[in-house]
Amino acid sequence: MGHGKKLQSASSSIHLSLDIWTSPNRILFLGICAHFVEQSQERLCKGLLALRTVGNHSGDEQFATLLPVLKDYGIQQKLCRVLGKYLQEEGIKWDPTYRRIFCIGHVINLAVQAFLFQNILEIEQLSSWDEIEVTEATEDEELQRQVTIYKIGPLGKLHNIVTHIRCSAGRTKEFKDLAGRLIPLDNRTRWNSWYHILYVVLQFDGAIDTYTKRHFAILEIEYLSPLDWERLHRTSKFLSLFNHATLKTQEDQATIDNVLFVMDIIIKHFEKALEEYRQKAPTYMVVQSYERNTQDLDDFDQIAHDLGKFARPASQDEYEDYNSESPYEIRTSALTWWCQD
Repeated sequence: MGHGKKLQSASSSIHLSLDIWTSPNRILFLGICAHFVEQSQERLCKGLLALRTVGNHSGDEQFATLLPVLKDYGIQQKLCRVLGKYLQEEGIKWDPTYRRIFCIGHVINLAVQAFLFQNILEIEQLSSWDEIEVTEATEDEELQRQVTIYKIGPLGKLHNIVTHIRCSAGRTKEFKDLAGRLIPLDNRTRWNSWYHILYVVLQFDGAIDTYTKRHFAILEIEYLSPLDWERLHRTSKFLSLFNHATLKTQEDQATIDNVLFVMDIIIKHFEKALEEYRQKAPTYMVVQSYERNTQDLDDFDQIAHDLGKFARPASQDEYEDYNSESPYEIRTSALTWWCQD
């Protein structure tokens, strides 16, 4: 049975999830996925309906891209209803911005940005720069961005070096000849992009150093000293936990109990890092008191192992514990109760 017939004969409403990805050549693609219960096997199914180019990140643009796909599959009437519209029809006051449910991967990304750019850059600045990257930045805009992002420190220097490499076809080929590959460029909306750029760069530090020396007349202020490289190593180690946390909460793993546990791990990670910097101790974390050998665990698994020593609910599932508690007395409709502060 083809995908279209499976969708049209689904025994449940069809739920959609959308996400925008940027290709290496800076083209935006909207991924459209469907979630439904298949009629023949009565099991939950997921499928990629389309991967279409999209002009920007706005809701209007995404809907204009989505609608033709829905018509192609003939499933407009099978979709789960739009919650905001339904609540308005029921006369329930609804603030979609206040009531929206944030993606945990997005929240983790915001936490990383707050750590990296506190008192240096505003989120609005990063957003405007992302839009410029999709088109073409003028020379003045690019210079202003380089001056501002330089304030971040070694990470800012690295960003400017990578931007210099990628802004010219000739320089891109030159670096690719040195390293055998390109360095990914950081991006505000691309989760863990700062970690990914560090992960690659630290494997090809020699190529970065050689390239910077070849273009020293332009990149003198961006040159990475041994101390800068040491700080980049420490930053990469710190950010690696957030990358791990994102992977641990993706797709079907984004359950309430798992998300809450991962949030505990992230908070502990911040607290431990703050304490280590306060004591001017090495930034890597070594835990001596584990009941088993944890030397091969990364920061995420080390903290998860520590937290696992604490007593957890008898069911091991906070969602189940919440559902099994004595019920609240509700004198209004469930939707009205849910929407109240």
